[in-house]
Amino acid sequence: MSATDYGLIGHPLGHSLSPFIHQAILAAAALPGTYRLYDIEADRLADTVRRLSRDLAGFNCTIPYKETVIPLLTGLDATARRIRSVNTVFEGIGYNTDYAAFISECPLQAGSRVLILGAGGVSRTMACAAAASGCEIWIAARRPEQARRLAESILRLYPGTRLICPESLE
Repeated sequence: MSATDYGLIGHPLGHSLSPFIHQAILAAAALPGTYRLYDIEADRLADTVRRLSRDLAGFNCTIPYKETVIPLLTGLDATARRIRSVNTVFEGIGYNTDYAAFISECPLQAGSRVLILGAGGVSRTMACAAAASGCEIWIAARRPEQARRLAESILRLYPGTRLICPESLE
């Protein structure tokens, strides 16, 4: 491994297209490097994060580690600290680049209604962005209890947010 190697941590990762996408980006930008998957069982997370923080130029985080990786890092940027979700690690610091991308590509206005389908992965980031913008948020998920937990978390961060969690997707 070297300073031009990157990767993705998560579990499971068998379905991920990240290596294909990131290798294409590296090639198009004429940059050296590799991008690999690190499918990590929970009991190996701490040791692997320490090793990858030292050995790789950076890595991405996906489910189920966007939140559990936080105490293993040396710091967080302001967005990751506020929303308690990390998708990128560089030099031991956790970042959430999804937040800025979502705000940029989906301009939100106070009073708008936002429907979030699902309550895992990037849903927390999108809900935080919508709540910070003053939107009304609907969270619909296969597991209503997961949607309710996400809603409770958002309300702790953004009191007064109007949140609706339907009990079913029907």
